[in-house]
Amino acid sequence: MRVLFVCTGNICRSPMAEAYFRHLCDADGLADIEVMSAGLCVFEGGQASDVALKVLEKENVVLDNFESSPVDESLLRDADAVVSMTNSHNLELKSLFPEDGNKFCTLLSYVNSEEDVSDPYGGDIAEYTACLEKMKPALHALLKHIKAEARI
Repeated sequence: MRVLFVCTGNICRSPMAEAYFRHLCDADGLADIEVMSAGLCVFEGGQASDVALKVLEKENVVLDNFESSPVDESLLRDADAVVSMTNSHNLELKSLFPEDGNKFCTLLSYVNSEEDVSDPYGGDIAEYTACLEKMKPALHALLKHIKAEARI
């Protein structure tokens, strides 16, 4: 199983989602789930935001050796689920890669919300913390969904 998280620049939201979800999978002993992230408008090889890393560290979550990467056809082809941070990301993915449209959903759809995960870029630690806190219930729900689908 491969899960791909997508945001705009792949330096704030999707790296936090990637790291936190990988942490959840590891805690559950689910080594078969590969977790990745990418962005729709990326400076390739960039680093995750320092503030995002600090927020993750407070959760005892590590994001090592991270480099931002753009969404591309091979990432999408290899992913079983493509989880975007906003409805507009979802629409853009569907327009760019219509053949993979059944893989796309927004993160907060896992908690029955049509809301977006707001971009904390340029914000302070409180904004990044709020962003992660908003994502956490959906990330837990995503893991529950995957386990139910795979009957794990």
